[in-house]
Parts: sequence; structure tokens; C-alpha cells
Amino acid sequence: MTTLAEWKKGYASEMAAAIISHVFKSPGLYEMVSFTLPTNVASRRVMEKCGFAYEQDFKHAGLDHLLYRITRTRWAQRGGQL
Repeated sequence: MTTLAEWKKGYASEMAAAIISHVFKSPGLYEMVSFTLPTNVASRRVMEKCGFAYEQDFKHAGLDHLLYRITRTRWAQRGGQL
């Protein structure tokens, strides 16, 4: 469990980048999606920092959500290594 003192230190971005790298280094995986509530600005920022691009709004569990996507190609163009 994290505390407020651990927020805004980049841990979420570092973890997300490591996961993305692991996924795209695996054979046969070519894209990832992520979603969050529109009000979760911090999560949106992490996704955008990691190269995810906004794709569309959608409903999940009766709530509005934002869908983001990153492809292996986009990841590689941003400096990822295959």
C-alpha cells in the first residue's frame, strides 16, 4: 500500500514503462490498452507519459471511462527496444 508521501515520485510511470517493455518484448503481443475514469488525471498522465494515446470514451460498470492504447510500433518509435 502506498502513502501520500510516495505520490508524485514517478513510481507509477516507472512501473508502467517496465510492464510495457516486458509485454512488447514477448512474441506475438502487438498492443496494450489501458483505461481510467475521466477525473483520474494522475492515471491519464502516466498513460500519456508512457506513450498511450487516447482512443475513445466508453462506459464500464455504469461509469464513463477513457480508453487509451499503445502499439508495439509506437513503443519502438518512442525508443523502446525489441
